[in-house]
Amino acid sequence: MTELFDLPTELLFQIIHLVLSSRHSVSPNGLRCRTEWKGTRRNVTCCPSRETLWTPSALNLLLVSQRLYAETMLYLSKKPQSFKFDVAVVNNHWIWPTWRSTPIRSRSHILDRVDIELILSCSQDERNLQTQWMLQPEDACADTELVLLLCQFILLEGPLVTHINTLRINIDTTRYGNGNELISLEEVPLRRINGLAHLDFDKLYPIDYHVSFAFLRRLYTRTGAMLEALQNNPDIELPSQRIGKVLFCIDGKVLMQIDVAKHVAG
Repeated sequence: MTELFDLPTELLFQIIHLVLSSRHSVSPNGLRCRTEWKGTRRNVTCCPSRETLWTPSALNLLLVSQRLYAETMLYLSKKPQSFKFDVAVVNNHWIWPTWRSTPIRSRSHILDRVDIELILSCSQDERNLQTQWMLQPEDACADTELVLLLCQFILLEGPLVTHINTLRINIDTTRYGNGNELISLEEVPLRRINGLAHLDFDKLYPIDYHVSFAFLRRLYTRTGAMLEALQNNPDIELPSQRIGKVLFCIDGKVLMQIDVAKHVAG
């Protein structure tokens, strides 16, 4: 019987890929904690508490032998690195990120792609937002805060990531249906905010297509304006040195994009 270590490198690479791309599992009933981000205006970003995050234990399989470790390092040197996370925007106010697949540290410090799945949603008592989301005052809308967070993410200082080739933002509107379908706990887990137990997010409803498109377009416009402003700031690293392009998608189709170097150059 052929053993794992006797397999050719090509098959081992497939196994390693499956292990490294394992989707992070999150306890649906844990807590989120309000997190202050430098450069943002409001304390509306709620991240999962550390104890709710679970790293796939299958990663340990890649350390069981010197050969598997060597093959894993070889795979990482050839395979583009990516980072995937969801961002639920609730009631056009709260921003709830949930990481789904995190990159493994590599020598290049370059992420080929970052995928952000935006999930626009509203609670039971705010269902008018399903079709009237964009009627709120612009300064009170979540996209203002979301752009600030995106720019902080792009410019985040640290030794692990020095450049992102492509940042892809997508909204899946197919979950809307007739507007009465609830968003599952798998899609948006951790609906309790630490210290704000009185807020009820047990039932979340999706936002319709036209609202989603309008939200994405405004996010595109504001992101472009913010990148231009940052490019002219002499006190920070230039955005064009940190990111290649930003794609704005609906249902996986690219509708708008920003080539950062060309955009900031005018």
